[in-house]
Amino acid sequence: MHPHDNKFHAGNGEDGKHYWLTPPDLYAQLDAEFHFDFDPCPYPKPDDFDGLTCEWGQRNYVNPPFGSIIHQGRKKGPTAWMRKAIEEQRKGQAIGLWCTRWTSGC
Repeated sequence: MHPHDNKFHAGNGEDGKHYWLTPPDLYAQLDAEFHFDFDPCPYPKPDDFDGLTCEWGQRNYVNPPFGSIIHQGRKKGPTAWMRKAIEEQRKGQAIGLWCTRWTSGC
């Protein structure tokens, strides 16, 4: 399949970006229950911030981008975020993680 035909590479369909922002009311409900203290995938992302290389908090809200990018010569995508979440969980951190699911075209 040519990359132009792969819907994964097209982004979210509305603006072509590889993320969906969490609805504020949903985040508020989750935060009220879990009391998140860190978001490794903030929006807007500060210029020099990399949530895959920094230390996470004790209670993390993670809504990672669902597309892949090349960063410092390496591909970073959903698998990298899953690996980082597992790494942080093994350190004793709590992780609230959103994962995307494609429901059409499969």
